[in-house]
Amino acid sequence: MDFRKYVILFIVFLILTLIVLGFESVTALDIAIIAHVQNMMSPFSTALPETVAHLTYGFRFWIPALVVAIALIVSRKYIAMFLMFFVVQFAYVTSDILKTIIGRVRPPMEMQVTPLTNPSFPSGHAFLSMCFWGICIYLAHRYIKNDIAKWVLIVLCGFMIPFTGFTRLWLGVHYPTDLLGGYIMGFIFVMIFADVEKRLQKD
Repeated sequence: MDFRKYVILFIVFLILTLIVLGFESVTALDIAIIAHVQNMMSPFSTALPETVAHLTYGFRFWIPALVVAIALIVSRKYIAMFLMFFVVQFAYVTSDILKTIIGRVRPPMEMQVTPLTNPSFPSGHAFLSMCFWGICIYLAHRYIKNDIAKWVLIVLCGFMIPFTGFTRLWLGVHYPTDLLGGYIMGFIFVMIFADVEKRLQKD
């Protein structure tokens, strides 16, 4: 297992963290992007982004997770199933720990559709969406033999990753740089899952 890729990505995450905490101009640009997204989406109901939020980072997240788990059980990929739950749960805990340590304040309250007061960076939704849907993409590419089914799933899962982040801007609860930080960390966890899963399946 090549640990250099993990170290490089984590260093990138640390640099991004220093930038968002040290430069007010970055936050100002973040706020301008949020305002643009909200202005663009103002004709539409916020029911959709709120639903996506629940399916990505809350109790309802277990609905898609259980669907994937059942598919893995039917396929007798027990190692992948248990590893998926472990890695996703570890990502969830890591997200909360990083938020607490870094302590970036959320976007202005007047921009938030659903007000939140806990720390903002990195975005837990971006972190978990990259982690979970990224793992789904890996599993689909590795195990689904039917090319049509494989690529339909890959495209759908791939869509969910950026769309989840977009909904966080729509709701005004995260800065774009929060999303970037979450995606970087989530991708690290996808790579960990892929490396460990391949090694365990070989054994």
